[in-house]
Amino acid sequence: MISNGISALITGHIEDIAGYMYVTVQIIPAFGEDLPYEIYEVAPYDEVELLVNSLIRQLVPEISNRNPVQLHLSVQPEDARVFIDGVLISDISEPLTVFSGQHTISVSATGYQSATKTAVFDGSDNFSISIELEKTELVVLEVDTGSSSASLYIHTEYFGQTPETVTLPSLPTIGQLVSKEVVTYFVFNPDKIKNNDTAEGDEVFMSVKPNKIQTEQRIEKQRNVLYWSLGLLYLSLPPAMLVNGIWNDKYRAYELGRLPQTDDVINNINAWNVASIATIGVSVGLGVNLIIQLTRYLIAADQTVPKVPKAERQ
Repeated sequence: MISNGISALITGHIEDIAGYMYVTVQIIPAFGEDLPYEIYEVAPYDEVELLVNSLIRQLVPEISNRNPVQLHLSVQPEDARVFIDGVLISDISEPLTVFSGQHTISVSATGYQSATKTAVFDGSDNFSISIELEKTELVVLEVDTGSSSASLYIHTEYFGQTPETVTLPSLPTIGQLVSKEVVTYFVFNPDKIKNNDTAEGDEVFMSVKPNKIQTEQRIEKQRNVLYWSLGLLYLSLPPAMLVNGIWNDKYRAYELGRLPQTDDVINNINAWNVASIATIGVSVGLGVNLIIQLTRYLIAADQTVPKVPKAERQ
């Protein structure tokens, strides 16, 4: 606003008149530079979106010094979805009114590659834009899960129970297999199976091994086991160090002649040595167990990463 030399306060209020919205919006310039600018709109409550768009069309030129321009769009295929600045345009048969400046136009259609153009519309009142989407190569994909059947979803769309054959755009795709509430994600990348002998419509076979345990439950269970393993290792260290320290002190004292050279003393030192070996062995065992549980946790966490199964042309 400041960069455009604008400093103003926008206020307004809504009144209900016989079941209709009566909206008043006023722009009050700072420092009394100009007289207040006021606009009015009336619309039924179920047409609030149209009312807001109408207010925007009137306010933007005053607020941002941007003039309205008309866009004449020509899109192929004709049933493509058109978005301007992320807003879906339901009808492009008539010229569209936007405001001068930068705008992004996105076009998408089933079976075609999406296209996006960003341009600055300035210096004219009318612009013509033509966008023709390129067709996407299709691939026939047969998904098999072996002996256990699963529900197949691709882009959240349900395709049936495996084994199932589907026709998809030849683009990298993430799918889901759901069996008894256990979800398995997989990635299909057609670029990895393309070669000079392939042609559009060729069938591709892909085998996916579904997860057997629900990912969240498996990770949570393994996380608890990992924490308990770490806690037990921590608890085992003080006794091991204490017993080893007592044995070491007694042994050195015996070696230096500070303890009586009797069988009872020797037996006592040997007993502490056995206890030291045992406690250290327990700590080492718990350390090895911790490494095993950490590995199992990482394997469980890896289950959340989409699998990349091998796919082959038939």
